[in-house]
Amino acid sequence: MFYNDLHTFHTKLKKLLEKVTSNTENLGNLQLSWCKGISGIILYLCMYDCDGNKDIISKYQEFVFNHHLKMMTGYCHGITSLLQTTVYNQNKLLMKKIQQVILACSERDDHGLLMFQGDSGKADLFDFGIGSMGVYWCLLNNKFPFDVQT
Repeated sequence: MFYNDLHTFHTKLKKLLEKVTSNTENLGNLQLSWCKGISGIILYLCMYDCDGNKDIISKYQEFVFNHHLKMMTGYCHGITSLLQTTVYNQNKLLMKKIQQVILACSERDDHGLLMFQGDSGKADLFDFGIGSMGVYWCLLNNKFPFDVQT
């Protein structure tokens, strides 16, 4: 029964992706992000069954990247969460493109530490979700820190 429910959920999630991405006018930073948007759904698909979802994962990775100018660089509300998904399916070309975007939006602080554009649009907090820590984590090609190994 559990697997039937999971399959049903998975199918509905794919339909939701189709619906959300059919109207790009309403897409903003949060709709593309990890915590409330498409990047989070992609990460779920990567963690649930990356090989079985490879086509849909690649399709929506490209979709989100094509709208990256609407996004910040942080993990929770930004393009770094999309970078996280490329670690799972080894999408090296997209990984490199995202890394270039993130590094282009970085600056050094007074101590020489590389900082990234936070939610406020400027180099910001030293935080995993909305600041630089999550960006560093993903630039090092680490998987999601709470990934469940099956």
